[in-house]
Amino acid sequence: MTSLANKGQLTPALFVMAVRNSAVIAPYQFEPEYSPGEMRTDSDTDTSEDEAIDNNTRVGNTDWGLCTNCSSMPLSDECVCCKEINAVSHRLAHTTLCVIENEDFRTVCLNAEVLRVSAIARADMRADNVQSISN
Repeated sequence: MTSLANKGQLTPALFVMAVRNSAVIAPYQFEPEYSPGEMRTDSDTDTSEDEAIDNNTRVGNTDWGLCTNCSSMPLSDECVCCKEINAVSHRLAHTTLCVIENEDFRTVCLNAEVLRVSAIARADMRADNVQSISN
């Protein structure tokens, strides 16, 4: 396409055709794809009115925590214990009280170097300024 433009042979029609045929970033291109077994069901995401009322009583205390590591959070949506999340609780060993005690969690989520590399990869995919990520 550049060589045609340099020679003055790139017409608007050829430009549009070249853009359509090139690899462009599309919406949701980098979103994960789920297998049928991983798809969430409505029952996984829906909350009943009783649960919504219960969440309002969670703000400002940790009585609702099941794992002994929960913290008091300012918003009711943030007041969730790792034991209440099916995707997390079924991966925990029976002897593990909290997700933060899991070795994989510590390696992937709490290791500063892993987080830095992930931030750089994310910035690179989004075409953000990678240089702005501090060490």
